[in-house]
Amino acid sequence: MKTLIATFVLASVVATSAVAKTEKNSATFVAPDNSVICGRVVLADPDPAIRAQLVEEQQSIGRERQNLVTEGRDQGTVVFPNAELKFYLDASPHERARRRVKQLRDRGEIVDHNAILSEIMTRDQRDSSRTVGPLAVPRDAQVIDTTLMSEDQVVGRIVATARKTQNQRK
Repeated sequence: MKTLIATFVLASVVATSAVAKTEKNSATFVAPDNSVICGRVVLADPDPAIRAQLVEEQQSIGRERQNLVTEGRDQGTVVFPNAELKFYLDASPHERARRRVKQLRDRGEIVDHNAILSEIMTRDQRDSSRTVGPLAVPRDAQVIDTTLMSEDQVVGRIVATARKTQNQRK
């Protein structure tokens, strides 16, 4: 059986939590805050050898598990470039900042919208200009602009596409 790997490059926090709600019995998902932690790890040690080791580990997991769903800024271009199904989720920086501010305020944190927006734009610039595993839209990814979409709409579109792909393989 061929492995279906759906890769997500999250430009917003909406997708991970939404997919987890919809597909909670079929996979384990990463909490949205993990992308923030990963971004800080990259800043702390951008050594290409470490990134290569992490890619190798992720690919090993991908070989062991069927129907793996991953998310990350280089999943569809570096880690799983031959994935059968890829989605690149995007949203305007202002919408992404609005979503992040809401998420943090819902947890009781006091945050500044402009500071969050600046962090998002700085991270996008840094990630798209790095020499190893830069942020880029995979050439064969389905790009979904989530700016005006609800979580349910995003998840519905992804799940429908994945089911259609699985049915075509039968």
